Amino acid sequence: MSLHAMYEAKVYGTIALHEAASKRQNVLFLSSSSARTLKGGMTVGAYCAANEFVEQFVHYQKLTSTVKPYCFSFSMWDETGMSEGSMIKGILKERGYLPIPKRAGLQTMLACLMTDAPLIYMGLDRSKQDIQEMLHAEDRTEKAVYVFFKTDKTKAIEERLYQSIYTSLQSHLSGEYSVHLFPEEYWKESEDGMPDEAYFKALIEESGQDAEDRAPQTETEKRLASIWSELLDVSNVSCGDHFFLLTNVLLNNCSLEEAILPTPIEHLELLPSGTIPPNPAELLSSSVMKQLFYEIEQQYDMVIVDSAPLLPVADAKILANRTDGSILVVLSGKTKIAAVKKSKEVLDGTTGKLLGAMLNGKKEKKGRLYMY
Repeated sequence: MSLHAMYEAKVYGTIALHEAASKRQNVLFLSSSSARTLKGGMTVGAYCAANEFVEQFVHYQKLTSTVKPYCFSFSMWDETGMSEGSMIKGILKERGYLPIPKRAGLQTMLACLMTDAPLIYMGLDRSKQDIQEMLHAEDRTEKAVYVFFKTDKTKAIEERLYQSIYTSLQSHLSGEYSVHLFPEEYWKESEDGMPDEAYFKALIEESGQDAEDRAPQTETEKRLASIWSELLDVSNVSCGDHFFLLTNVLLNNCSLEEAILPTPIEHLELLPSGTIPPNPAELLSSSVMKQLFYEIEQQYDMVIVDSAPLLPVADAKILANRTDGSILVVLSGKTKIAAVKKSKEVLDGTTGKLLGAMLNGKKEKKGRLYMY
């Protein structure tokens, strides 16, 4: 399914209605969104992005249009519409998304129309951790570490180095720090062959600037900017635009149900990894991946995650901290004993339990009368 098809109702529909309403006088413009996409990573990536667009568009309407705009961002309605018969209502309530009774919801909407606030969130439980994190996110002062690096090795080695640096810094720094890595494409040397510190400082300052000042730089950013430019028919999309904040995992813009594939084995389904992103370790550590695991757990009795090798890259260690248990796979005649011991030490240091080991590639000896 194309982006155009997914955005047709929320994005194109909102713009079309706005253009029609702006030609009239004394128009009350009401739009709706889902508060459950506040943290991103919900089942449909394009749906999240479209909700973000609607929520930010209401501010644009208030500043530039003659209409009186309101956007209501709901947690979920109680046994109404798409929420009717929902099997995860209890789980969502525990996370802070309260079911809204019809009468209470309508009364709240009418009361909100008496205010000047264009964007209103409804049905959120402030006592829950998820909601508190969202409410106080803008109040936090972020401390950042910026690392510029280059290597004369292959691209694959650079990607492993990227992951190793990121994982090492994350393990040594507290959660108050954010880590920003700039690989070889950002590297620049001065005329005397030394790292160009002035250039690096300028990049750091630019990366912290607001929407209008920060242009897309990486291939991922350029691709996202191109998508939004085409959708909105504008040419100045920048990284700071709120609806631009999509993670790499949403680039395919398909639902989880569409991404999961059937297999010849009954009751076994497959979710492929897709295109390898430039920052796999960072992506696996993100809240988006946490949300993906959460959604999959609601649908399946058992989830098996196949990871990259444990010692060369950080992927497996990150995933081990997100699972209930790990199985160490060893290749007969190839994996060194020292590597097996080191792998066990790494897995013992994760939150997931080491369930055991699996020996692959063991050749059958000739002359055996039977085998297990």
